[in-house]
This record gives sequence, structure tokens and C-alpha cells, in this order.
Amino acid sequence: MRNFKIICIASFWNPLLIIFISLIRGFSLPLDLAIYYQLLPTLISGWFLYFAVLKIHNSGRKTAAKVLFIIFAPITSLLSIMGGLFGPLGIILYSLVASIPAWAYWLVCKLLDTRKSQEKGK
Repeated sequence: MRNFKIICIASFWNPLLIIFISLIRGFSLPLDLAIYYQLLPTLISGWFLYFAVLKIHNSGRKTAAKVLFIIFAPITSLLSIMGGLFGPLGIILYSLVASIPAWAYWLVCKLLDTRKSQEKGK
């Protein structure tokens, strides 16, 4: 059940934030439901940042994970909107690029933790 919850959160934060940004900008939601198929690639595009933040959170850096998500979630959504100009692949690639700082942070922390454990063992 926990995995299903994680997949749901990872999938739906980005489309919901894109809709919220659109409403803030003054656009009303279209009544035609066929337009919402364009949000399907954003279901996948939220996974990159979410799983990077989840790895950071699980490594014990809970505050850093929250801060990274608060900073990069809106950036990811805005880049997904811009990537939409290039189609579904553009949405996914732009959101992947937006998650690179979170993955880099996780990698640096992992390397530092590995180095600390090696020095502790000596």
C-alpha cells in the first residue's frame, strides 16, 4: 500500500501544480475534458524530482528534502509548461533537467557519507 501511495503522490503533484499555476495566471479551466490528455506526460515528469527528494529524505536529510521540493517543484512545473511547446518528450526532458540539482545533492551526500564511513572504519 505504501508503494501505491508513493506512486500516486509522485504522479499527481506536477499536473495539479500546473493547473494551479494556470489558474493563478488567470486562465479558467476548459470545460472540454479532451484537453486534459495533454497533462498525461506530466504524470511521468513528476517522478524525477519526487524520487530524488524521496532518496534524500530516506537518507536522513528530511529538512533538505523538504526545502529542495519546495524550491524545485514550481520550477519543474514551469519547465513542464515550457516543454509542452515541444510535445510530450519536451515535457519529460525539461522536468528531468529540473531534477538534476536534487539528484546532484543526493549524490554528493551519498559520497560524503561513504567517505565518512570509510574514515570511521580506519
